Amino acid sequence: MKKLMKRRDQFIDVVMGIITNGASGVENAFLCFVDILISFNHSKNLSVQLDKEAICTLSMFVVDNVFVEENDADRALDQQTQVELMHRRRKILAQFCKLIVYGVLPIHEASTVLQFYTKFYSDFGDILKCLITKCREVDRLASAKAISIALTHQYEELRRNFTNQCMDPNSDEFASVRDLAKRLSSVFGSDPVKNREALAVIHR
Repeated sequence: MKKLMKRRDQFIDVVMGIITNGASGVENAFLCFVDILISFNHSKNLSVQLDKEAICTLSMFVVDNVFVEENDADRALDQQTQVELMHRRRKILAQFCKLIVYGVLPIHEASTVLQFYTKFYSDFGDILKCLITKCREVDRLASAKAISIALTHQYEELRRNFTNQCMDPNSDEFASVRDLAKRLSSVFGSDPVKNREALAVIHR
């Protein structure tokens, strides 16, 4: 067991180095890393407790490689290449979501990707909706906290673009935050009794 744990830790160090430095094969390294984390998570003796730095590294990798604005170079690619790139982005996102669903990452880490729910709805809406639905089934309050954090992140990010960082409530940017709140809260359904505590968390 000790030998296996030692090799596990060595593997984690190597993979985290690849992801941090963006070395060749980083995408495959990330996908394999997720599978290993989930596999080890089934055993208490081998489960991996990621520190904040490691979680941040994984989160930023997903944000930087999945939620990417399409540019002229992307539009110039042939259709087959565009489809393949989208498939890769969806796979990275799905793997990250699995870390949350299987309990490797805490539910509140879902906020990292949920803040992009409306902006990239056509590309990843199905994956993100499945994520928040699964999280809700596990823990409604933690899911509500994730939504609250996602809304805060989105608001703060958009607010930086305004003079004195004061967002106009009549602006398109504010409307986008409001739309995000509506879409995410709708996942909880319309039962006021079941959702009372969860909605209270969101409005705190």
